[in-house]
Amino acid sequence: MFKQLDTQGTLSKTIVNDYLLTWLEAFMIDRKAQGVSEGTLHFYKVKFKSFIRYCEYEHIKYVQQIKPISIREYLLWLEVAGHNPGGRHAHYRAIRSFLFWYEDEVEPIDWKNRIKKVKAPIKPEKALEPVSIETINCLISPTGWQKMRICNFLMMRSVLKFLFYKQRPMSAVIQ
Repeated sequence: MFKQLDTQGTLSKTIVNDYLLTWLEAFMIDRKAQGVSEGTLHFYKVKFKSFIRYCEYEHIKYVQQIKPISIREYLLWLEVAGHNPGGRHAHYRAIRSFLFWYEDEVEPIDWKNRIKKVKAPIKPEKALEPVSIETINCLISPTGWQKMRICNFLMMRSVLKFLFYKQRPMSAVIQ
């Protein structure tokens, strides 16, 4: 399926192929060029692999064919496949990133971003019981760890500092 697009700043028209696999690959190239981490690239690769499988099953070959109902059915498909709420939310975020990128990159005429109609799946948050400052100070004090080797002490101290100061950036925690 080809779409006719206005080019930026001119009156000429351009024909754009909206083949889904082509644009998913272009998205990955863009993210790699931006310098995102290998972990982020792996995240997208895994999520898109599953999405591509679903799209093939549903005979969705073009970005234009992605409808809000398709995205919702994909999220339900993930649930049936055994994904937990956090996993389904991660897949939603990957698709959302792709579709917003596609909208900015291609600027298709008469195309509406379907993800804007789909609400993110609810991700239940489990609140942890707070730990008192006294408990943390007792745990990280050297006297409580005299029988342990110094490397274990430093490792545990770093972990506890991270847990206590988890609202701060990692660079502020490990000093």
